[in-house]
Amino acid sequence: YPFFLAGIRASFGNNIFYVQVAQAFLGALSCLIIYFIAQEVFNRKVANVALLIMTFYYFLIEQCGIIYAETLYIFFLSLSMLFFVKILKEPTEKKYYIFLGISFALLILTNCGLFFFLLFSVILITAKFKQKKVFANMLIMSVIFLLPILAWTARNYVVFNEIVLLANKGGGFFYSSWTPPKGKIFGLKTQDEVTKAGEQIESETERERFYYQKGWQVIRNNPKQACKLLVLKNLYFWSVFDWETLGSGTYNFSTAFILPFLIISPFFFKKNNLLYLSPFILLVGYYILLANVFMGLPRYRIHIEPFLIIFAAYGAVSLYDKVRMKKYFVSLANNLLLQARPNRI
Repeated sequence: YPFFLAGIRASFGNNIFYVQVAQAFLGALSCLIIYFIAQEVFNRKVANVALLIMTFYYFLIEQCGIIYAETLYIFFLSLSMLFFVKILKEPTEKKYYIFLGISFALLILTNCGLFFFLLFSVILITAKFKQKKVFANMLIMSVIFLLPILAWTARNYVVFNEIVLLANKGGGFFYSSWTPPKGKIFGLKTQDEVTKAGEQIESETERERFYYQKGWQVIRNNPKQACKLLVLKNLYFWSVFDWETLGSGTYNFSTAFILPFLIISPFFFKKNNLLYLSPFILLVGYYILLANVFMGLPRYRIHIEPFLIIFAAYGAVSLYDKVRMKKYFVSLANNLLLQARPNRI
């Protein structure tokens, strides 16, 4: 994301307006990508509804105006998931593996939270398609993915004189999520004796290891409090009130609109769609796990919001089709009954 900002500044000058325009453009591209994903997984009707919701989804629109990495991240994530579905449909096509390796490397360099997701994806693909060509393509994808990651690791070694694979802030988030201010406010860094001691540690690797150890210690010493925080994390993660993107606990009508359709969508899943749905189910499950381990906030749910929109669009279309067919069959049955009824003399 810093490279993204630097490129805009070098091209157009130091004006936040150009950053917002660039992010709006990325948001528009993400809408198109979500349309193509929905069409690949379901059909054009679902894709049209998903595109319509994405286009007017205020939660995502508002995010484009904020100088956060989320818009760029969502773009790379949407692109990666499109190539993932393409691989599931054409498992021997090499180009999709190459594109997935590139887009996922850029995704991880933007935010490393999904680093292990690619490993789960590899397991899913190899378990489904046991072919030599698929294994060869997976190897090519892995090499392409690792090259920029290793280059960034080398840069970190030059700067910090220690091996830091990617970003090195997870320990601080982990500790703060189990010791939140006032026992319930997530998203803020905890300020206590532990964090004061952590700030005195010069080595980033040692500092993060220190925070992880202290976080696990808090969980072990007070399991009841940890269970309460788990409940809070999940409630915050799925909350329709937002304290960051929209601010001040604002009612998030965009998420509130899709939630009912999202909840009913699994009841309409068909067996022939499950393979193509598996990456998205895995992605949502992965993010729920992250929310439970780290911070449960709507700001982090926004990463998967476009895919929740796809599920919601499918639920809405399926519900509409079912209601329409039910009305059709009721009308047909009534007509048949009227025709079968004997005429009175």
